[in-house]
Amino acid sequence: ELYQPTAPQHPEKCPLKCHACDRTFTSAAALRCHEASHAKVKPFTCDVCKKGFTRKKNLREHQTIHTGARPYSCQICSKRFSTAGNLRTHRRSHSEERPYKCGECDKAFKCKMGLLQHRVVHTGEKPYTCHLCGLSFGIKYNLHRHLHLHSGAKPFR
Repeated sequence: ELYQPTAPQHPEKCPLKCHACDRTFTSAAALRCHEASHAKVKPFTCDVCKKGFTRKKNLREHQTIHTGARPYSCQICSKRFSTAGNLRTHRRSHSEERPYKCGECDKAFKCKMGLLQHRVVHTGEKPYTCHLCGLSFGIKYNLHRHLHLHSGAKPFR
């Protein structure tokens, strides 16, 4: 069952907190919508790949993967993106903003994935293992790049 908070009198001063992941929201409606993702309720399904979504908006944005549409454009360099989130992340490439900070050292990153990949520096975790030779990697991309050694592929100039 989803947590149903009462609406705060001053939502901008009293953000609502998700009981599952500590994200905060300024409206009860946004919180309820977010918490549905923890409940694994995904009533909106892509007709092409059958992936499920908690919100109709997310399904529509996902469908651009199949259509190739890129409706979001960077005002600085004109590069186009299929999702608003990808455009937001890209905009940081034109700035010095680094909102994702490591809790163990002073490094900061422009995107969440950069921080997630950095964590292996501190944990030593190597969850990505080559099924051909058993070599393990802390970053999935490094495994992907390693697999080219086995296939003989040379995808880079």
